[in-house]
Amino acid sequence: MKYRLVLFFLMLISLQTIKAQLTADISMLGGANYASSGLYSDFSGGITAVISEWQFAATAGVTFSNARENEFNALKMDVSRDFRIKEKPVTGHIFYQWHPFSAILHEHNVGIIFHHRRSKFSYDIGLNTRIFKLPNAYAESNGYDQVSIWEPINLMYKITYYHPFSDQWDFKASVTNFDTFLIQQETNPMLIANLGYQLSSKLKMYLDLGYLQAGLMNIRVNYFGYFIRGGIQWEL
Repeated sequence: MKYRLVLFFLMLISLQTIKAQLTADISMLGGANYASSGLYSDFSGGITAVISEWQFAATAGVTFSNARENEFNALKMDVSRDFRIKEKPVTGHIFYQWHPFSAILHEHNVGIIFHHRRSKFSYDIGLNTRIFKLPNAYAESNGYDQVSIWEPINLMYKITYYHPFSDQWDFKASVTNFDTFLIQQETNPMLIANLGYQLSSKLKMYLDLGYLQAGLMNIRVNYFGYFIRGGIQWEL
């Protein structure tokens, strides 16, 4: 855990020293679901740097929940670049995400996502592979032969509708199976509504309302949870 946090902070320091267009994002989230044992809250912060034709992003967060042993929630790093496919603008992302649920269970995700934006809609499609792993020291001390479970391929998707009310207010609604630190299976989508307010040319506030459900392709769709998130973005 320590070397990942050191890498995260070194990346933040290096991004600030390099000549780049920087954007910071800080948010607070509260919600509940069947796995959280009551209400939970998350705090996260990240920075994105645009250097030439590349974008580099690093995000980390903490969580407070009765169901979680670790307060440190997750660490995510993302590299992206814009290009064109048959004259259509596309942004390609490659990311790594580390989720230490407890002292004995960590989740690692690596994936690739392609994003395409039109006037009213945007589309994201990608794949990730996931590993649930026990720390080596814990596995050795308890005599476990198998220390990891691998989920080879999981589909990631998002469809977003955009509607600007004015130069300052805008609205987005998405159907997706992934969020900041959350990647669901294909059959467990989320509905996320976003309201944004542009305070100035460099400062924006936003409010998200998310509804999580389980088993969309099953005969019965089960309610799973909700979250409310508020945040601020600004160009440094």
